[in-house]
Amino acid sequence: MNVIDILVLVAFVGSIKEVCRNITLAFSGYENSRNNKFIDIVQSILLILSGIFYCGSVVVLIKTLPNLELFLSQSLDIQIVIIFIPPLIAMYLLSGFASKQAVNYSLKKGLIKKTDVKKKILPEN
Repeated sequence: MNVIDILVLVAFVGSIKEVCRNITLAFSGYENSRNNKFIDIVQSILLILSGIFYCGSVVVLIKTLPNLELFLSQSLDIQIVIIFIPPLIAMYLLSGFASKQAVNYSLKKGLIKKTDVKKKILPEN
């Protein structure tokens, strides 16, 4: 493995971490309105959809970019960066947007409710 491969791998791991953080933070401050696991299920679905989106984006780039002469004239390291990094950025942006939309939809349908953040737990003496 050369340096570019390691950097792409680090960027991939960091992006997955940020996507998980985006999805988790979108639902912080909310709880299930019924006795169900709705938030857990939606978070899992959003994570799976983010992964599918990333894989699909990489496949589209792999299929279309080799037809461009400018892309073929680049070194292999640059080609790897061009193919794998832009879908990471798009996946990050999509996860933020999709999780906010899921929260808004769930609130409208009454599937989740806001938690009372003003309520403090006082230590017992």
